[in-house]
Amino acid sequence: MELKAMRRTCDALVHDLDLPVPSEPHELITALCGRMRQRLGKDVRHLLVPFPPDTVSGLWVATDDAHFVLCEQHTSPWHQLLITCHEFWHIEADHAPTHAPEDAAMQQVFPSLRPDVVARIVARRSHCGAAAEQEADFFACVLMTKVSRWLPQQTWTVPDSATAVVQRLESALGRDHHDGGSR
Repeated sequence: MELKAMRRTCDALVHDLDLPVPSEPHELITALCGRMRQRLGKDVRHLLVPFPPDTVSGLWVATDDAHFVLCEQHTSPWHQLLITCHEFWHIEADHAPTHAPEDAAMQQVFPSLRPDVVARIVARRSHCGAAAEQEADFFACVLMTKVSRWLPQQTWTVPDSATAVVQRLESALGRDHHDGGSR
């Protein structure tokens, strides 16, 4: 894993990113796809699809004209952003696949394609070894850290009965205490 290369890539993707603060995850995804398009000289398209249960949550498919980053549509926008960041490293590092999932599962994702075509695409483009997956996970974490300044701060309501416990946890973690029940 080349940490310096990952950091350089992350820095290039967020450098002078012209987005309001806060921005929604889908706005960040669109902007980052544009940056990847500039880096690669090829269109980078983000698509939300319903993956079959117990398969993948993200997939990179490359064609001669474009890179397609497919993300699970039935997950949170924040998770979709994380998945997209993960797939970006597979693209950047040009990770080699290892095997294809079952044809039936991929046919549900790509219903208009014949199963043999889907299997060939996925076999060439989607599944990597454990080391490549760990690299992509690490890159996604680094990039998420960089883009977090554009994301709305997540808050939640803490029940009165748990306020004291949450305040002690925040204190132990060096975080500021917040008045009231919202976090």
